[in-house]
Amino acid sequence: MSHKKWRVLAASAEQTQNKGKLPEAEAAWLAALEEAEELGADSPMLILNLERLAEVLFLQGKYASVPRFAGDCSSFIKRIYEEGHPSIGILACNLGMILSRLAQNMPTQSRSTT
Repeated sequence: MSHKKWRVLAASAEQTQNKGKLPEAEAAWLAALEEAEELGADSPMLILNLERLAEVLFLQGKYASVPRFAGDCSSFIKRIYEEGHPSIGILACNLGMILSRLAQNMPTQSRSTT
């Protein structure tokens, strides 16, 4: 697959997301993800795609779906960047925000108290 095809799909997803059409943006990012996965596990396009997909899911309040994509993104970033790279910290901050929202939206009885 080509970088060009991914760029076209990602640009469409970005435009759709910027217009606030989040369900359509989610579908567009998922389509772009299929292309990005073809480019290889260390592709920066794959990392960007996973991060943007996690973002659009978060914006829709689909908090339970976010960790899978954000976690995949974290694994890729750790393989590509050296320890202490700002991208790792940014992702950690984003994941913390997502986990906080997840905890806020869990029913009280299902929360673990330790």
